Amino acid sequence: MLFIDENPMNPFHKAEKRPQGTFGPVPMRTGWDKVLYGTGIAYMGGLSYGFVYGTIRGLQTAQLPNFKVRMNSVLNQTTRYGPWAANSMGAMTMVWAMVDNVLGSIRGESDYINHISAAFISGAFFKSTAGLRPALITGSMLASVVSAYGVMDAVRSRLWGSPAQTSSVGSAGGRAASSASSSSSSSSSSSSSSSSNVNLSMQAAPIAA
Repeated sequence: MLFIDENPMNPFHKAEKRPQGTFGPVPMRTGWDKVLYGTGIAYMGGLSYGFVYGTIRGLQTAQLPNFKVRMNSVLNQTTRYGPWAANSMGAMTMVWAMVDNVLGSIRGESDYINHISAAFISGAFFKSTAGLRPALITGSMLASVVSAYGVMDAVRSRLWGSPAQTSSVGSAGGRAASSASSSSSSSSSSSSSSSSNVNLSMQAAPIAA
């Protein structure tokens, strides 16, 4: 996958170190990844939700228990709710990603303060034509969803980070124990060598006399 600043036709182009990062299962290495992947996944998720909801709604609202009538009702409902949900979720996600990138550029860091604020702004902007109350409710709902995901991410990182810390502490302790044992063995060997040198000098003294 190519980045925006890469030129595969230039043999003298020196590729820079690529950033790493994810947001759940989605790779979020740059701000453009956030816009493209986030908008696409949100659009497909909304389309799937509209398809399922339209199918259920079409089966419930069919006036006759005939297969053709039910199929027609299902098609009408899926084509009604599917594009609506997909466009709504895609638009909100695109606005969220763009606002999040702007907040990250202003603050100089990317954290959940930017994510939650961008979610509230995107939800309020999406429902701004319906009035102040629906805009605040929608923004609060999206901010709550992003906050819940942030809490889950923090808990998961702590649970997965504790074994690594334990192993690092254990390895450090093992290194300390091995260094202590090696120092003790070296000190004991030096003391034994010094004592043997003293005994040899005492034995050689009468012979010289």
